[in-house]
Amino acid sequence: MRVIKLVFFALPGITCFLAFWFAVYPSVCGILVGPVMGEDQMSKNFWILFFGTPLMAIAGGVVGWRTGGLLQVFLLVILNFCFVMVT
Repeated sequence: MRVIKLVFFALPGITCFLAFWFAVYPSVCGILVGPVMGEDQMSKNFWILFFGTPLMAIAGGVVGWRTGGLLQVFLLVILNFCFVMVT
């Protein structure tokens, strides 16, 4: 059950990081490659997209997974504290 909860945190992390990547991709290519004048620049843009997309998906998954784990620990501490205060 814990793994399923963490996966549900990882999926939005992946989605957010990929949305961010596709939003900044043209700027990144413009900075790294410059204006497209021929096949060489288009190939470089493709390789940036080819390697950048999975890297950002992995980074988003790791951030979502770690956030979910930290949130679960935080909620358990709060619930235990509330339980101790009530009893």
